[in-house]
Amino acid sequence: MTRSSRLRYPAVAEVVNINRDAFAEEEKAKEAQKAAEAKAAEELKAAEARENAKKLARTKLLRERKQALLARLQQQREQGGNSLAFGYAEPFSDGAGLYSFAPRYR
Repeated sequence: MTRSSRLRYPAVAEVVNINRDAFAEEEKAKEAQKAAEAKAAEELKAAEARENAKKLARTKLLRERKQALLARLQQQREQGGNSLAFGYAEPFSDGAGLYSFAPRYR
């Protein structure tokens, strides 16, 4: 059989060319759809990565805040122990702003 573009009958050759063009257009459409799906999947993956990064940053920030709070509480405990060694850390009830070094009796 001869090549379809060299057929004797122009009408048959035209039909074969139309089919070939339709097939080529269909292939292009399939490739474009695959590319669009791949791009959508990539964007979804990037969005998930951004969400995970936000979660990690928030977790890190909360951990740092917790450590700072614990360090501050530890420091206050240490200072509280020192203030008891040198006297009471509360002013007199008369509001004079003085601190008592004598034991309290209530």
